[in-house]
Amino acid sequence: MFASTRYISRLILLVAVSVSLGTPALADRGRERWRDVMPESYAPHQVDERRVSIDEAIDIVVRRTGGRVLEARDRGAHYRIKVLTRDKEVMIVHVNARTGEMR
Repeated sequence: MFASTRYISRLILLVAVSVSLGTPALADRGRERWRDVMPESYAPHQVDERRVSIDEAIDIVVRRTGGRVLEARDRGAHYRIKVLTRDKEVMIVHVNARTGEMR
């Protein structure tokens, strides 16, 4: 009985090691698939290339629209900013996190 328990525990250890060695390859494959499906602006590597902070993006929008910011969200490669204009209209503006370009 003792030998069979040792055999089973070694088998479980072997399976655990095999699975853990295969996991990085599966994770990389999944990440590549994600990049193929999502637009380039959502790629995770672009988040590190930011040159414009969310506060700077808000300042850009306020200066250009003259409105009041209702909401600002970080979307990775860009910021989504909701503005109430002087004409009392709600406007959604996107600011590129790398360039500061507003659209």
